[in-house]
Amino acid sequence: MVGLGTVRGTVIGNTDRVATPEEIGRMTTMVERALAEGACGASSGLEYTPGAFASREELAALCRRMMAKKAAERPAYPELIRQLTATVDRLHAHGGSSLPAVSSASERSPPEPTPFVGRGPRAAEVVAAADDDAAATLVRTGDRPDPAWTRAGGAARAVASDPGADDGLDRPATVARWLIAVTAISALVFFVGLGLMLFGPRPERNARAGGPADAAAADAGAARRGPDPEPPEGMFLLRRPDGAPWLFVAEAPVSQAEYAAAQGVEPPKPRGKKPSPPVVSVSYADAESYAAARGMRLLAPDEWAAAAAGDGFTPAGKGLWEWVDDGTRGVQAPRAVRGHPDRTEKMRPAAHANVTFRLARDL
Repeated sequence: MVGLGTVRGTVIGNTDRVATPEEIGRMTTMVERALAEGACGASSGLEYTPGAFASREELAALCRRMMAKKAAERPAYPELIRQLTATVDRLHAHGGSSLPAVSSASERSPPEPTPFVGRGPRAAEVVAAADDDAAATLVRTGDRPDPAWTRAGGAARAVASDPGADDGLDRPATVARWLIAVTAISALVFFVGLGLMLFGPRPERNARAGGPADAAAADAGAARRGPDPEPPEGMFLLRRPDGAPWLFVAEAPVSQAEYAAAQGVEPPKPRGKKPSPPVVSVSYADAESYAAARGMRLLAPDEWAAAAAGDGFTPAGKGLWEWVDDGTRGVQAPRAVRGHPDRTEKMRPAAHANVTFRLARDL
């Protein structure tokens, strides 16, 4: 049999990459030469390197050369035994006295030599690519016991008689069960933690909250700074992480009633005694103009995140986003919106039915 892994290793080496057309041509020439010298088929070796690196196209090209060799041109089983015996005799003649004799099973009916011996799930695919009618010749040695006529000698008999014996074959390494268990447990812990982080309850946080040391430091800083500025109606004071006053932030987004009053139009009537809902379908430019007309501005993304984590912040509502100023320039450039404490998105600066805005005022 022609070892296709050996052919690939000779031309490309033990490298995991696709063979070039020139390299496939060189490998095809080597297979043709082996067939001309008496080889009757090939061993794919798809479970081992470098055979495992071979592409479907590469294997199909090599198999087509073997399919072209007719059954009449392949040596029969007795002829193969004769050739092997002659080879062993020549080695004995050159001092190889320890070589084993070739075992023959000519008294039994051997199967017809096949042009291709494959192993593993990729073998059938390769044979079908080379010749759809040749799939019946595939012998998948990994799916059935060794045939009886191969047990007269060799590695199969040695392994059967002594399970601990080394048969000289390279076999893929097995993964320890404890490693599989550790990997599965680690993956489970990771996904549980990820789920709790994304969907679990979030504790109420204040921008100036912390441990006793942080509280003491904040009180000391407040004593040095004097009294805090009084926030305007409907706004709260946002502090920096060190406790220093930062800016005033509106407790809630701009309502439909407030926006309509600024436009000089009749606001929509609220349902029942509920407060006027946040105004939506306002473009980024209109929101920025409204804030400037009132002597205020839009929040920056980090300011919005800090405000959303503190006391006094009223969310816009389920499914609503808020325009924030991320410093983007350009009339049509996408603008940032915030609707989640840990996530910033981008939207076109046009009016959107699910986007509102909130005001901020510097100290």
